[in-house]
Amino acid sequence: MEELCQSPSCCKRHPRSPRCRSAAGVGERQALPEGSAAPSDAPALHHRAKHVEQQTLEWVCARAAQARSGASCARCGWWTPRALVTAAPKLLPQALATTVWMLCVAKPTPADGQLSSRHLELATAAVASARLHAPSLAPYVLYLHRPAQELRADDPFTRRLHALGARVVPHRLSFYEHIPTSKLTGGSQKHLNFGAFGRLDIPLVVESLRPELRQRGLDVERVLYTDTDVLFAADFDASTRARYAPLKYFAVGSEVFSPTLNSGVMYLNVSAMATEWPGMLEYAKRRHFKFHLMDQTLLRDWFETSRCQRCKSLRRKHQKVRRRLSPVLDVLDDATYNARGFIHPIEPSARDSSRIIHPHIWHWHGYKPHDVSCWMSAIQSGKWPAESWLDHPVRGTGCRYFDAISMGSCYLRTYVYLLVQHKELIRFASTFGVPMAMQNRTS
Repeated sequence: MEELCQSPSCCKRHPRSPRCRSAAGVGERQALPEGSAAPSDAPALHHRAKHVEQQTLEWVCARAAQARSGASCARCGWWTPRALVTAAPKLLPQALATTVWMLCVAKPTPADGQLSSRHLELATAAVASARLHAPSLAPYVLYLHRPAQELRADDPFTRRLHALGARVVPHRLSFYEHIPTSKLTGGSQKHLNFGAFGRLDIPLVVESLRPELRQRGLDVERVLYTDTDVLFAADFDASTRARYAPLKYFAVGSEVFSPTLNSGVMYLNVSAMATEWPGMLEYAKRRHFKFHLMDQTLLRDWFETSRCQRCKSLRRKHQKVRRRLSPVLDVLDDATYNARGFIHPIEPSARDSSRIIHPHIWHWHGYKPHDVSCWMSAIQSGKWPAESWLDHPVRGTGCRYFDAISMGSCYLRTYVYLLVQHKELIRFASTFGVPMAMQNRTS
């Protein structure tokens, strides 16, 4: 009986397999006719065995090669990513933790829809990855409640986080009543709007937890904050913290959707931010919280106007300040601590081919796991336009598209890798407490 192959590597061993013949040209640089359908045996992207998930990567890379894609995986052999969930994963000892890591999640309501469940899943994967790869971090999850919601943390989501070793802190925004209703409930991102402001209350939360944090031997002056959509591949360790010892306000990476900073990963000087907060709040109230990217634009505007005389001078001289952090802020290395699939990892130069920067923190900035799943479905169904293979996802695929994001040559390989790791982490987390599906029924 002929082997029924499911992957290009199998076809190399059994070229006469019927499925190999039906997918003629797999692994060769032949153009895939626009509108043609991908083979029906393309691996489905859900919780499958590890070898099947590896087939997904091989499958999409083969189709990219067929389409003469600028994102051909053959160009990315210099980077070999490692699995975030091993064959026998074990949570690291919590006694090793020295730094508070905080992230904010808004407690869902029935009106929040699918977006809220996605962010619960992202937060779960983030905590699982930190407990596997970042022993110096103590996870604290701010579970944000609206005034009408009972202030407690006892549902399937929080029970799972507790089982993973995270401390869940029920919290109401201290400035909730000052935020216009439209900024909390408007648009398709209403759940995200509410949760995003939580990081501004971190100094207040740290102060309320100070006795507990000190008892655990945790630093109460320097805190790491991330959005929910991150994955830890390595630690935020002592050498990193020492690099930012004279931290003035906070250290951040760069943005692609707007000038300067991205607040998705921040290393905070808690006391300094507490001192700044009253002025920042008054400024936000005067602006009626009208900020393009919510808290991120508030942070940028405040620290580039009130705290940056040099920035004012540059503007008066009409010099460009776009994509340049305010001199009063510290810079986190994007490639290490705010890596994004559309650009990272960065290919080393030919003169220094041994220097590959392996990200410690991946950030699903822009495109999320469900977007990558959408790409895979579009590729499988033949809805992926030919031009999408040459540069980046485009309109017409049925998937989300961001004009501001330009893709690097390894984006397909990197995003498929990240999607596989995300699903593996969710599968691992599902062994702690109740099934993830039950979270979607929680309000």
